[in-house]
Amino acid sequence: MFQIKTLVATSLAVSTAMAVVALLMGDWMWFVVDLLSIMLLILPYYKDVGYYYNRRIVWMTMVAPALVVGYYLFDHLVFPVGDFTLLDVSYSEYINAAFQALQCFTSGFMLAVLMDRSFGMTLTKRWMVLFAMMISLAVSVLDLFFMFVNLYVGGYPVFNGDFQHGEERYSNRLLIVSPFVATFASAVYAIIAAKMVKHHNKSEFTQSVELRRPATPKQRPDRSCSPKEYKPVHVPDKGWGLDDAICIVACVVILGMSILSVSAGLKMTYEVNTGVFCGLFCLVPVALKHAHIITLPKTFIIAIAVAIFLHAYGVLLLRYDVLVYYDTVTHTVSSVVVSMCVYYTLMCYHAYSNGKVNFSGWTMSIFVAVIMMGFSAYWEVFEYIVDIGFGTNMQYSPFDTLRDMLANTFGSLCVSITVGFYLRSHDLREIVKSFQLHPRLMAFIQDPFGENKRVE
Repeated sequence: MFQIKTLVATSLAVSTAMAVVALLMGDWMWFVVDLLSIMLLILPYYKDVGYYYNRRIVWMTMVAPALVVGYYLFDHLVFPVGDFTLLDVSYSEYINAAFQALQCFTSGFMLAVLMDRSFGMTLTKRWMVLFAMMISLAVSVLDLFFMFVNLYVGGYPVFNGDFQHGEERYSNRLLIVSPFVATFASAVYAIIAAKMVKHHNKSEFTQSVELRRPATPKQRPDRSCSPKEYKPVHVPDKGWGLDDAICIVACVVILGMSILSVSAGLKMTYEVNTGVFCGLFCLVPVALKHAHIITLPKTFIIAIAVAIFLHAYGVLLLRYDVLVYYDTVTHTVSSVVVSMCVYYTLMCYHAYSNGKVNFSGWTMSIFVAVIMMGFSAYWEVFEYIVDIGFGTNMQYSPFDTLRDMLANTFGSLCVSITVGFYLRSHDLREIVKSFQLHPRLMAFIQDPFGENKRVE
């Protein structure tokens, strides 16, 4: 059996060789993926944490490179798989993206192990798998940026003005391959990983080894999100208030726009249905509050109402077609709302998971940023599937898709930075108390999979 240091050295050699080959071939995505793997392999040694990943994790870092080499040998020497296409894109693109997603998933799991063990974050095994899946999706978004540059340099049409109505957008399909494959491949990897780690303790993900010098016990710094002094958040009134009025007014206005759109003959079917759905969705925070399930903060409710109104206004009154950057504005505002929703969800898990999940310092902001990059990939893939299945033009051009991704990233980063500073002077648990969660919802957060009940 290989010693762990020999195994790590082998993995580093494989990743380095792959990075050199990728650099020589101009494959910037594989170059970045290999650099990420190298960095995570070296990090325990550099930080001298006194442990290393277990053998299975280190072996997994070599699986994707081995599969890539094996595939290209098979493709060139045995059977030309790359000559066949799916949606006018070579099979090689899909297979390569699947291998990249596997390598990124492994790197994401390694990063989750490090953050859980040495960087102040506490995660359950399922949260580790979720984090790895989101890392895989987030890196696929980076591949989208590289592909856009390649398409532009290669002379492909990439801007809105390069296309006429009804023209085939082949470059869109090339652009979205990596997020499209990563969406489904990472889900498969997550299911397999969840099954594999189900019967293992988190301590088994690492093994103690002497790195540069004998490891000495170190006191973990107190990185709790709860500072010594904090400004308490006032619990909102359970009765009718400004937040309810905002939701009701937004609902009435959007339904009114739907009626106006129909009467003016502007839009029908899909657009009007979207308007009605948006109008009714504005009432969800009111229903949740008065059903005593959760009371959302007023700032969040205002953000929800603004995001829904802007989208409905653009769909029903043709603003998406008339105003060039209207789509960018709606994507930015929507990413702010989704980021806030993710933040509040993580806050609840931090407060009510009985220590199973802990986000300390800026680790919550990092987690939110990764999740939002993954969500951006999900949304663009959804638009791509709708365009392919129903012949719509939700992704009008590669530039339109790239701009949406940048808007989502900008919105999520703004929220991550703002909330990161906000939590330094406010107690997280007091914020969660203001949500007035229903007891059953709190019980679900404490034991979402019924593990404690099965133990009993």
